[in-house]
Amino acid sequence: MRSLRLQPSKLKGSLQTFNSVERISDWSQCRRRRYRLGRFWGNGQIACVIGLNPSTADDTTDDPTNRRLMSLLHDAGFSGYWLVNLIPESTPYPARLGSKSRRLSEKNASVIRAAADSAESIVLAWGAGAWRCPFRNTLIDLFDEPLCFGTTQAGEPKHPLYLPSKTALQRFPRG
Repeated sequence: MRSLRLQPSKLKGSLQTFNSVERISDWSQCRRRRYRLGRFWGNGQIACVIGLNPSTADDTTDDPTNRRLMSLLHDAGFSGYWLVNLIPESTPYPARLGSKSRRLSEKNASVIRAAADSAESIVLAWGAGAWRCPFRNTLIDLFDEPLCFGTTQAGEPKHPLYLPSKTALQRFPRG
């Protein structure tokens, strides 16, 4: 599936622009749920990033979270990533996901496993809203050494959007 690998170009010192990124997205037929998003710019290691829920990015457009992930993961030495989510419902407003507890659907679990199996590293990045997903701890236990960009005060992996550009990956501390 990832046959073409293109290199990022540099602009204005260390700012990376990704004009030649291979972009992939897998949506439900109704386009209310995005199951998987891919961004690939080289031939090296791939990360599987697990977020809370998808925003507006697709196979032609990046959203702010994906632009930040491309930069952070490029700086960490990755050449691309699969982004999957605990909740596949697409909205840029997590509050719209409601306050009910969620379950991991069979389809979403399968997509997460496949993305994780095709990656060299797992990066947890769902932020504070994952309290809706009690299955997340079981999911974490599936991975040997998951990484994150730090943790919130509640011990959840930080969401990448508002992190400083030089934030490094670290092992996720198991509770």
